[in-house]
Amino acid sequence: MTRVFADTSFYVAAVNPRDSLHSLATDKSRNLRGDIITTEHVLIEVGNWLARSGDRKVFLELMKNIGADRRTKSGSRRFHSI
Repeated sequence: MTRVFADTSFYVAAVNPRDSLHSLATDKSRNLRGDIITTEHVLIEVGNWLARSGDRKVFLELMKNIGADRRTKSGSRRFHSI
């Protein structure tokens, strides 16, 4: 089974259609046959980036999707919105 590490730039590109790597990130995500490994630190960085850009709702939706995705593994499977 293939495992890949998803860093901050991957998630930012995946949720931002204006990002130059958006198409690549979404294509890789759709076609991956294996697990996505990330860390809570990466998710905090993504949250900070999206908060600065005014996309807090996008972050909450991303966290919901990550929490529901059985392929994504992180330090915590529990994602809560406040």
